[in-house]
Amino acid sequence: MKNKWKKAMVFAIIGFFIGAGVLPNISSDETFDDTQDQVQLLTDNYGYPLCYNWTWAQSFIPQLNILTRVKLKLFTNEAYDTLKVSIRKSLDNKDLTNVTKMLKYTTDEGWIEFDFKEIAVTVGDTYYIVCMSLNNTILPNCYYWNFAWGDGVIPGPYQYGCSYYTNDRYTWSNISSYDDDFCFITYGYNNPNAKSDLECTGRLNWNFIGAGETVEGNFSIENIGFSGSLLDWYISEYPDWGNWTIYPYVGNDLTPAEGTQKIHIKVIAPEKQHDYFSGEIKIVNKEDPGDYETIVVTLSTSKTKPIKSPFQDFLENHPRMFILIRKIMGL
Repeated sequence: MKNKWKKAMVFAIIGFFIGAGVLPNISSDETFDDTQDQVQLLTDNYGYPLCYNWTWAQSFIPQLNILTRVKLKLFTNEAYDTLKVSIRKSLDNKDLTNVTKMLKYTTDEGWIEFDFKEIAVTVGDTYYIVCMSLNNTILPNCYYWNFAWGDGVIPGPYQYGCSYYTNDRYTWSNISSYDDDFCFITYGYNNPNAKSDLECTGRLNWNFIGAGETVEGNFSIENIGFSGSLLDWYISEYPDWGNWTIYPYVGNDLTPAEGTQKIHIKVIAPEKQHDYFSGEIKIVNKEDPGDYETIVVTLSTSKTKPIKSPFQDFLENHPRMFILIRKIMGL
C-alpha cells in the first residue's frame, strides 16, 4: 500500500512538471513574423542633412495594421550622431512610438534599422516617419537621409506619400516642388485583435443639493487597447433632468500611452426640492459601437436654492470688506 502511494506521488510530480512545461505554450499569445510593407528604394545618391534644427519626414500609407520597425538609407561624412526616428499620425502631433540610436561612421551607413515598440495603425490612413538629430552636428559632418528626385513627376517615386521638412520643429513644409521621396522600408504584420479598447472609471453622486444649485464632478476615459491604437470616443447619452455641461464631449486619437483623460461635468439641479434623480452617461468607441461604458449618476435635492442679495454676494467675494464693516460698526 505504501509503495503504491509512493508511485502515485511520483507520477503526480512528473505530471506537474510536464503540465508546467505544456501549459505556458497553450496559453501564450499568438506570435507573428513581420514582413515588408511600404518600400521606396530609389535614390539619386543625394541626401538631406540631419543637422542643426533640420528635421525631415516621409509620409506613407500602411497596408498592414501593425507597424514593427523601419529602415532608412543613410550616409555620413565622418560623423558620429544620435538620431531619433518617430512615427506620427500627423506632423504636428505627438509621437505614436519612437526610438533613438547612436550611429558610428565606421559601421553605420546604408540601410539602418530602427526597431521600436510595435504599434497598431489604420490600414489606408496616412502616417509619417520623422527623423532628426539629437546632437548639434553641423555641415558637412553630419548624417544624410537618401532620397530620389521626383523630377516634377507627380506623385513622385513613392506614389502613396511625399517628403516634408522643418527648421524649427513646429512649422512643416512639403518638398512638393521636386516631388522627392526619402528611401525607407516599413515592416509589420496583420493582427485582427489589435484595436483600441475604451474604459471609463468614476461615479457622479450628489446628495442633499439645493434645488437649482450647480454641482460639478469628473470621471476618466482611458484607452486600454493595443499599443499605439487610437481611440475616438463620444458621449451618446446623459440624463434628461437638469441642465448639463460636459467637457470635452468627444475625443480623438487617445493612445494607451497617454493614460487617463479627465471629463468635467457641470449640472444645474432641477428646480424641485426633496426629490431623487438618477441615470447614466454613456460613452461609446466610435470605431466599435459595441465597446461602450456607462457612468452612474445620482442626485438628490433637499430644499430650494437660497436667494442671495447682491450685497451678500459682494461680501462673499470681498471677505476683507466684511471685516472692515464690522470694525466700523463696532461689532
